[in-house]
Amino acid sequence: MLKMEDDLQKFITAHSDEELLKMVFRPDPLDPSLHRAAEEELKRRNTLPEDFEERRKKIIDDEDEVLSEGRPASFPQEFFGWLGIFGILGIIIGYNLYFGKSVSQYTGKEYPRYDETSRESGRYMFYVSLATHTLFILFKVVPWVERML
Repeated sequence: MLKMEDDLQKFITAHSDEELLKMVFRPDPLDPSLHRAAEEELKRRNTLPEDFEERRKKIIDDEDEVLSEGRPASFPQEFFGWLGIFGILGIIIGYNLYFGKSVSQYTGKEYPRYDETSRESGRYMFYVSLATHTLFILFKVVPWVERML
């Protein structure tokens, strides 16, 4: 563990102030320790901007606003999802539209990936696909079971 911290410290000190500022304002969601180490190094160098907290809050608020809206589904998603309601494709695309999540890189908060209209379409697509698969299985299995009796 100590070796990893030393490697991280060497990595951080090798970067310029500008590179460290980029790391601080665009954190790596896979390695939050990198973000913290870059912030600490900027404090140690006395180059952390005075308005750092306000700027970070504005970035977080902007990201929150964008992620809260969600994005609309693309035409191919809608088209192939509805076309595929009699196959597994309808289940997969419908599930993705209805249950898909995006995660904030700053706060880790989860948001629906798609807007309300796309999620509603995905919900119908998902459940209609499940219903058609269930009916198909029932119509195929029930006669087979009756023949076995």
